[in-house]
Amino acid sequence: MAKNRVFTKGKLAVAALKLIGHLPLPLLRVLGKIIGYCSWYANSKARRITEINLQYCLPQLDRRSRRALARQSLLDTVIGGLEMAALWSRPKTWTMKKIVATEGLPLLKKCLGEDRGLILLVPHIGNWEVLNVQLPHYCDILSLYKPHPLVELDQFILGARTCIGGEFAPTDSKSVKLLLTHLKKGKTTGILPDQVPIDSNSAISAPFFGHKAKTMTLIYRLIQKTQCNVLFVYCKRVSGGFVTVFKQPDQTIYSDDKLISATALNHGVEQCVLDIPEQYQWEYKRFKEEQSFYRR
Repeated sequence: MAKNRVFTKGKLAVAALKLIGHLPLPLLRVLGKIIGYCSWYANSKARRITEINLQYCLPQLDRRSRRALARQSLLDTVIGGLEMAALWSRPKTWTMKKIVATEGLPLLKKCLGEDRGLILLVPHIGNWEVLNVQLPHYCDILSLYKPHPLVELDQFILGARTCIGGEFAPTDSKSVKLLLTHLKKGKTTGILPDQVPIDSNSAISAPFFGHKAKTMTLIYRLIQKTQCNVLFVYCKRVSGGFVTVFKQPDQTIYSDDKLISATALNHGVEQCVLDIPEQYQWEYKRFKEEQSFYRR
């Protein structure tokens, strides 16, 4: 009986995503704003975390500016979630048409031409799911993902992400070996660099917007073992669609000093965030070393 309930939940979730995903993009964004405003005025947990993060990360802003930024971030986060339903449900030709510009593409082509492997660092900015459609047109990419507990929903999302040709592997004990093998063949991997590692042995404390933050050492280890290239990439939301942006990291990310490399990694994320701070996922508890931040 319990198994049947889980199966039904998965089927219903997929059906709901498909239904939402076929709404016009402008309507999805309006709907996202409405839901976002509801979350804001309900004084949700997401709002509270966002305001705390902004208070500590962007103290140079006055209170009114931070409040406006927090509200817009909440709206953009909801919009991003609804957009994902469209990106998973619609033909990939639809997604490609929504990419209205690509900035820094010569950087990507240069790195790919060197045939020494490439790590693409994808911060939680805008809508990173767009990249699952765009990037396989340029490179053979392998990314990690966390499987969804609802099997039908997981299969639906994974199928949408891989239909162009990109590969995904579940995050587990074998994932690092898979990434290493892929990079050593001169191929590309995609990693979300601004998540708090679950395993404390895979993390180092490094500054992020001036505060201690647990930072993954996976990227440092991959660089040291493969001598690969590194680029940042994110996909920001604009009128009518999306703009993909490639950026070079600070060169000290290639340092053999773990802390220097991790600091450069976080600095690179900061520079991407400052390009369009309202589209960063500020609702995430990034500073888990500073739990007092969130005790309110």
